[in-house]
Amino acid sequence: MAVGCRATVPGTVAATLRAARATLAQLDSVVRSESPGLDAEVLLRTVLGWTREELLARTEAPVAPQQRRQLDGLLARRAAGEPVAYLTGFKEFMGLALAVSPAVLIPRPDTECLVERALAVLPDDGRRRVVADVGTGSGAIGIGLAVQRPMLHAYALDSDRRACDVAIANACSHEVTERVTVRCGDLLAPLPESADVIVANLPYIPSDVLPTLSVPVRDYEPRAALDGGDDGLAVYRRLLGQLAARPGSLRRPGHVLCECDPSQVEALSNLAREALPDAVIEVVHELAGRAQGIHARVRA
Repeated sequence: MAVGCRATVPGTVAATLRAARATLAQLDSVVRSESPGLDAEVLLRTVLGWTREELLARTEAPVAPQQRRQLDGLLARRAAGEPVAYLTGFKEFMGLALAVSPAVLIPRPDTECLVERALAVLPDDGRRRVVADVGTGSGAIGIGLAVQRPMLHAYALDSDRRACDVAIANACSHEVTERVTVRCGDLLAPLPESADVIVANLPYIPSDVLPTLSVPVRDYEPRAALDGGDDGLAVYRRLLGQLAARPGSLRRPGHVLCECDPSQVEALSNLAREALPDAVIEVVHELAGRAQGIHARVRA
């Protein structure tokens, strides 16, 4: 990958942005994102400390030499494969700016469909309800739900202490610490009360597929948040096994939402039926119609 990373030139915001876009658009396909133009904009905004509106309105403003050097450094790291979210320290999810670090998986837009499905079964009727966000990572799902439902209490659960620290920081920044409790432990083990809804975005990539992933995912995101074992469903088997052994973890009626790859929907549905024999299993689709996971509706 012979790409020069010194894309910036002395001059205006517009000229600097144009050069940065050109640099990122030339990256090798194994590291290039689907939106190099947006990546360049986000990195420049990070350096300048501006909003998108300011960037669009101040295109003729000068970029200082120190800022150009800082941008060059970020472009070089991006050219090596480091994800933009780790470079900026933030990722937007459900309209919220969430802090991220290499300790957590970067929240994906596709996961928002799981949150939307959870919101659909959590009416805003003034009653207290409980959600377990299993494998919370940055806290994206639990915090996203808590912001939308003022009477909801979310337990954000993760086995990685560093991930829990990120989730705590995000709960603080979005002022939901009284309604988002972060607990460190194995899957459902730290859950202190029955949940109305259990939402899980657990590792589901088969181990032998990991080497084929793009560089930003394979080399920078935490392997423990990606590796789902031989068939990608090893962690889900443990989750559903815990749920079968501890039926009190889920209230009746209740809901279990799990994200997975489209190719795993049938197998994961079968695992859910074994653990929850009285459940009705539905497929969750993202906006483009692609299967994104399953929804187990458990009867009273």
